Amino acid sequence: MQRFTLARYELHTEKLHAPVRILIIADLHSTRYGEKQETLLSAAEAEKPDIVLFPGDIVDDKRPEAPAMVLFSALTKKLPCYYVPGNHEFRTGKLPALKEQISAAGVTVLDGAAAVLSLPGGRVFLTGVDDPAQWGGYRTFGAYAMPKEWEAQLEACKKAACAAKDAFCILLSHRPEPVKYYTDSKFDLVAAGHAHGGQLRFGPINGVFAPCQGLFPRYAGGLYTLGKTRLLVSRGLMRNKLPRFGNPPELVSLTLLPVP
Repeated sequence: MQRFTLARYELHTEKLHAPVRILIIADLHSTRYGEKQETLLSAAEAEKPDIVLFPGDIVDDKRPEAPAMVLFSALTKKLPCYYVPGNHEFRTGKLPALKEQISAAGVTVLDGAAAVLSLPGGRVFLTGVDDPAQWGGYRTFGAYAMPKEWEAQLEACKKAACAAKDAFCILLSHRPEPVKYYTDSKFDLVAAGHAHGGQLRFGPINGVFAPCQGLFPRYAGGLYTLGKTRLLVSRGLMRNKLPRFGNPPELVSLTLLPVP
């Protein structure tokens, strides 16, 4: 069984006075890591996160949803969890029912909604957008014309972020590629997935192909600077028949640190 790696990142911010640790679980696609996800759960708990973020495609449209629900149910017993859907959850044809099921498991669904957490390290503002696939998607491998409904939802999230003046603001958005919408936005961090790490990696090449980005994607996985906003793209935890050469499944741990 192919194992996953743990990618750790750090960000400094003036908005916090003590560390806040965030776990990002993206693009699971109903993959199992142990019968009851015990391998993934053990790694997640070892990081001692304050928050768990799920930026989409946790449920796959061609696989049973049970492995994802087992993970949701187990993590919400110990940690606050937040989720936005991806394009594969939309492809199930039952996204509203899935959202209800995920919410019933104790996960907060951020489809345009917002939440503010008061943690020992300071205040963290969380919001998220739905995947644009439900409104007809958008063009790929070129200029990214997002649906008007998605743009409106994002604007509502930005307005909510403006009200959280002293909080560290995070946007969950499944897709990393529409960076023009994220650059110098009201968010300190955008957490995304979707690119699957570019599927294949060779030496310094950060991925060969990613959905919606095409060959040699710029935002395949890692931490990027978009003006005053940072974009963190998870390589995802999907394990399937497609090869992931040099690009193992990935669990992401982000620590927010106060400025020294």
